[in-house]
Amino acid sequence: MTLQNFSYEIKKLGNKKIVVGKYLFSDSFGNIITSLPEEVLNKNKIERYYLTICYKNKPMFKAKIKKCYADVKEKEFLAYVNSIGYIEVAINKANAYEFLKNKIDLTSSEFWLVYE
Repeated sequence: MTLQNFSYEIKKLGNKKIVVGKYLFSDSFGNIITSLPEEVLNKNKIERYYLTICYKNKPMFKAKIKKCYADVKEKEFLAYVNSIGYIEVAINKANAYEFLKNKIDLTSSEFWLVYE
Protein backbone atom coordinates (compact mmCIF):
# COMPACT_ATOMS: atom_id res chain seq x y z
CA MET A 1 0.00 0.00 0.00
CA THR A 2 1.39 3.41 -0.95
CA LEU A 3 0.77 6.86 0.47
CA GLN A 4 -1.28 7.61 -2.63
CA ASN A 5 -3.83 5.05 -1.41
CA PHE A 6 -4.33 7.16 1.72
CA SER A 7 -5.39 10.23 -0.24
CA TYR A 8 -8.76 11.94 -0.36
CA GLU A 9 -10.19 14.91 -2.21
CA ILE A 10 -12.78 17.59 -1.60
CA LYS A 11 -15.52 18.01 -4.22
CA LYS A 12 -18.61 20.15 -4.57
CA LEU A 13 -22.00 18.40 -4.73
CA GLY A 14 -24.66 21.01 -5.33
CA ASN A 15 -24.24 23.46 -2.46
CA LYS A 16 -22.41 20.95 -0.26
CA LYS A 17 -18.75 20.15 0.03
CA ILE A 18 -18.02 16.44 0.24
CA VAL A 19 -14.84 14.63 1.15
CA VAL A 20 -14.20 11.68 -1.17
CA GLY A 21 -12.11 8.71 -0.10
CA LYS A 22 -11.27 5.28 -1.43
CA TYR A 23 -11.35 1.68 -0.24
CA LEU A 24 -8.08 0.66 1.43
CA PHE A 25 -8.74 -2.86 2.75
CA SER A 26 -11.09 -5.04 4.79
CA ASP A 27 -10.16 -6.37 8.19
CA SER A 28 -10.74 -9.88 9.55
CA PHE A 29 -14.20 -8.87 10.82
CA GLY A 30 -15.30 -7.68 7.37
CA ASN A 31 -15.13 -3.99 8.24
CA ILE A 32 -14.08 -1.70 5.39
CA ILE A 33 -11.25 0.74 6.02
CA THR A 34 -11.34 3.91 3.91
CA SER A 35 -8.69 6.51 3.10
CA LEU A 36 -10.64 9.16 5.03
CA PRO A 37 -8.71 10.33 8.12
CA GLU A 38 -10.52 11.45 11.26
CA GLU A 39 -9.24 15.01 10.70
CA VAL A 40 -11.94 15.52 8.04
CA LEU A 41 -14.65 15.31 10.73
CA ASN A 42 -15.73 18.15 12.98
CA LYS A 43 -15.80 16.21 16.27
CA ASN A 44 -18.38 18.55 17.83
CA LYS A 45 -20.90 17.85 15.08
CA ILE A 46 -20.24 14.18 14.31
CA GLU A 47 -23.97 13.33 14.32
CA ARG A 48 -24.48 15.66 11.34
CA TYR A 49 -22.31 13.55 9.02
CA TYR A 50 -23.08 10.51 6.95
CA LEU A 51 -21.03 8.39 4.60
CA THR A 52 -22.36 7.34 1.21
CA ILE A 53 -20.81 4.42 -0.65
CA CYS A 54 -20.91 5.24 -4.35
CA TYR A 55 -20.26 2.96 -7.29
CA LYS A 56 -19.88 4.45 -10.77
CA ASN A 57 -20.93 7.85 -9.32
CA LYS A 58 -24.22 6.37 -8.13
CA PRO A 59 -25.03 6.42 -4.40
CA MET A 60 -25.58 2.82 -3.32
CA PHE A 61 -25.47 2.62 0.49
CA LYS A 62 -25.57 5.14 3.30
CA ALA A 63 -23.97 4.86 6.74
CA LYS A 64 -24.46 7.16 9.71
CA ILE A 65 -21.30 8.36 11.44
CA LYS A 66 -21.45 6.98 14.97
CA LYS A 67 -19.16 6.46 17.93
CA CYS A 68 -19.97 2.77 18.48
CA TYR A 69 -21.98 -0.18 17.17
CA ALA A 70 -24.62 0.18 19.89
CA ASP A 71 -25.66 3.49 18.30
CA VAL A 72 -27.35 1.70 15.37
CA LYS A 73 -29.80 -1.17 15.01
CA GLU A 74 -28.71 -4.72 14.23
CA LYS A 75 -27.82 -5.22 10.52
CA GLU A 76 -27.61 -1.44 9.98
CA PHE A 77 -24.61 0.30 8.37
CA LEU A 78 -22.47 2.61 10.42
CA ALA A 79 -19.18 4.43 9.96
CA TYR A 80 -16.80 5.37 12.75
CA VAL A 81 -13.21 6.36 13.40
CA ASN A 82 -11.13 3.24 13.99
CA SER A 83 -8.11 2.79 16.28
CA ILE A 84 -5.64 3.93 13.59
CA GLY A 85 -7.55 7.16 12.93
CA TYR A 86 -9.37 6.35 9.69
CA ILE A 87 -13.07 6.13 8.93
CA GLU A 88 -14.24 2.54 8.81
CA VAL A 89 -17.55 1.17 7.49
CA ALA A 90 -19.28 -1.71 9.24
CA ILE A 91 -22.63 -3.40 9.66
CA ASN A 92 -23.77 -4.03 13.22
CA LYS A 93 -23.60 -7.79 13.85
CA ALA A 94 -22.78 -8.56 10.19
CA ASN A 95 -19.87 -8.58 7.74
CA ALA A 96 -19.87 -5.43 5.56
CA TYR A 97 -17.30 -6.79 3.12
CA GLU A 98 -19.28 -10.00 2.47
CA PHE A 99 -22.48 -7.99 2.08
CA LEU A 100 -20.98 -5.53 -0.41
CA LYS A 101 -18.53 -7.62 -2.44
CA ASN A 102 -21.20 -9.18 -4.69
CA LYS A 103 -23.07 -5.91 -5.16
CA ILE A 104 -20.29 -3.45 -6.04
CA ASP A 105 -16.58 -3.42 -6.83
CA LEU A 106 -15.12 -1.89 -3.68
CA THR A 107 -11.78 -1.09 -5.30
CA SER A 108 -13.46 1.27 -7.78
CA SER A 109 -16.02 2.66 -5.34
CA GLU A 110 -15.88 6.05 -3.66
CA PHE A 111 -16.76 6.87 -0.08
CA TRP A 112 -18.41 10.29 0.18
CA LEU A 113 -18.39 11.97 3.57
CA VAL A 114 -21.25 14.48 3.63
CA TYR A 115 -22.14 17.05 6.27
CA GLU A 116 -25.85 17.87 6.61
